[in-house]
Amino acid sequence: MRELHKQGDSRTSRLDQLLTTQLNGEATRADSEELNRLLQSEPGAIADYVELVTDSSVLRGLSEAALFCATPKSDNESNTEESLALLDRSLRTRLYERVPLAYMATAACILLAVVLLLSRSNTGSPEFAGSNPNDEPAVSGEGKSRVVSTTTVNDEIATVLREDDVVWAKDNVDIGELSRVSVGDTLHLSSGEIELVFDRSVRMRVRGPALLELRSDTMVYSRFGVLSARVGEAGRGFTIETPNGRIVDLGTEFGVAVDEKGSTDVAVFMGAVDLTIGPQDNLRKPRVIRRLVQGQALTLDVDGSMRRLVSYDDSQFPTFRNELPVDSDRPSSIFTNVSDNIRDGIDAKSYRIVPGGLREDALAYVDRQHQWNGIDSEGIPKILYGADYIMPFNADKGRPTLNVEVSLGRPSRLFVFMSTIAKVPKWLSDDFTKTDMRIGLDESGEYALVDGYRLATGPGKAIDTEFYVWQRDVEFPDTVMLGSVRQARRGTGYCMYGIAAVPLEVARHYDVLSD
Repeated sequence: MRELHKQGDSRTSRLDQLLTTQLNGEATRADSEELNRLLQSEPGAIADYVELVTDSSVLRGLSEAALFCATPKSDNESNTEESLALLDRSLRTRLYERVPLAYMATAACILLAVVLLLSRSNTGSPEFAGSNPNDEPAVSGEGKSRVVSTTTVNDEIATVLREDDVVWAKDNVDIGELSRVSVGDTLHLSSGEIELVFDRSVRMRVRGPALLELRSDTMVYSRFGVLSARVGEAGRGFTIETPNGRIVDLGTEFGVAVDEKGSTDVAVFMGAVDLTIGPQDNLRKPRVIRRLVQGQALTLDVDGSMRRLVSYDDSQFPTFRNELPVDSDRPSSIFTNVSDNIRDGIDAKSYRIVPGGLREDALAYVDRQHQWNGIDSEGIPKILYGADYIMPFNADKGRPTLNVEVSLGRPSRLFVFMSTIAKVPKWLSDDFTKTDMRIGLDESGEYALVDGYRLATGPGKAIDTEFYVWQRDVEFPDTVMLGSVRQARRGTGYCMYGIAAVPLEVARHYDVLSD
């Protein structure tokens, strides 16, 4: 993104705010009218608006909006997905070819009209994708085959792939590895973890204490416990019911944690889910609350309310990421919480804390598939390898008023990774020291404006952006405030900063060995 003139900073900030509310479906009529007035009255507003549209965070919003409308419900509605796809391709092509501003403004106005239409349609009405007022079987995929359960009680539907330190409850028959389980079976774990592979292309990890009922080959009921699911194309529509809600998969990877009182946490690691809320006796005609996409998480309380899960630790869910011997089964002793100043209780974006997870090909952001890697064959700097780290939102790189609060539970060396084309902010230069270390980012390209971004495996491969490593020693448990970031010059690779930390005693031991 180009640098915007100082006199336009306040205007651009307001444009960003208005555009964000539109894409999130939260804009009021007054917000829409203000946006139109701003575009028509300010000579440079359209150019700044187009600049914001070209930012990948906005393209992500478009993709989420398209996904919102993509689940087909009738022949007429199926055209919506095609229209959005054509608009997305058209906009990307025009941006890449750098056509004159007049054409860019036209594309921006078309985009605005689509966004306004989408924001009006996101009302939780019965026609919303995921609701099923006629109690018809859920449709899976994008106009493809329906996910319809044809199983009956005692039909085998899944295999217990592995067990880790499992203790079965007294009312549950011990089930060994590679055993088959059937519709009607109840899995009651006192402790430990099992992994199930369903015949319908669903892989699930369940952590005890947990009580899981297998209701069909497309549905399970979690009375309490923690689980994660990875769903393939054939399993789209797989459903997890809880005491106060229902999670319907749309081709994704997600986690669900239900406590013994019935409160439910839902976090989406990749893809999307439809989330409904209501007691079990009212789920035949559930009310669709919202669609959650990658990087979002919510808590459904027992009273029927929902709230943002601001941050979560990988230990809270048995995730499928970083399937190396990392310490993901224990909470981070370093990062105890992460929060920011730009989201209220309605926003669902959630920071992810990964204990011991900074390794080659580790995911960098909750809203992208970008990966951290060493910049060459020597790999990630030794002091950083195996560090606890935080996955922030890459889309936050464009928020000028951002403040991120990082709570540290022990003396630590805190690291910030800042892109080489980013302007060094005052909060960083004042409180941190620049080191000689660098780390690389392998960008996935799912929201890139040009082709050519491909993920690779291992250090020094397909590195698209390099980051300087800054550090700060925090002598006591404390909360550290991090600020916003701005682009210093034109070019690709402008991304949100990364955050990592190691115990201070480990860092100082490393310093001694390095001298």
